[in-house]
Amino acid sequence: MPVSGLVLMCQEAAVDAVRRRVAGRPEAEVRGRQGNHLIVVTDTATLEEDRACVDWLAALPGVLSAWVTFTNIEDVATAPGAAART
Repeated sequence: MPVSGLVLMCQEAAVDAVRRRVAGRPEAEVRGRQGNHLIVVTDTATLEEDRACVDWLAALPGVLSAWVTFTNIEDVATAPGAAART
């Protein structure tokens, strides 16, 4: 399961609204706030879901930018028939 850490820079007036929208997604959690920055952690089942969640976060009204600061994919299953990478 991919786990990603992000920092969302929001318009000051939109921080609370963005926080509420993120809280409505079961795979995303706001872990902190510093000024107009929200620290968000995502936990998804697949890499595709991770990418979709990050794209959704970046596109939220009031989000000026989204930075992925960390992604852990060590336990993502290899597709059937594909060789594992080391």
